[in-house]
Amino acid sequence: MKDIIDKRNEKEQMGRSIIKSWNVNYVPAPPQPVKPKEEPVSKEQSGEQHFNVTTGSYSGLYGQGEVDEVDRRQIEAILHEKSEALLDLIENENDNQ
Repeated sequence: MKDIIDKRNEKEQMGRSIIKSWNVNYVPAPPQPVKPKEEPVSKEQSGEQHFNVTTGSYSGLYGQGEVDEVDRRQIEAILHEKSEALLDLIENENDNQ
């Protein structure tokens, strides 16, 4: 029975030695299963209808789901934040004249 030191010595000896053909165990790979041919995928299944020409990438279905009321209010607040600030600025300029 080999102990840890014997295993280490054997590993070091194998690392320094030239590999001989009679020391190599060839294990054949298991045969690969034959896959059936796939049918062509339609445009809808491949995701081509979600191609974004502007960015040159596929956006998938991101952002196309349902949005609850809280998220919708947050989105509208973010999108209208600059326009509201601009309108306030215009009104203040008109008041100052």
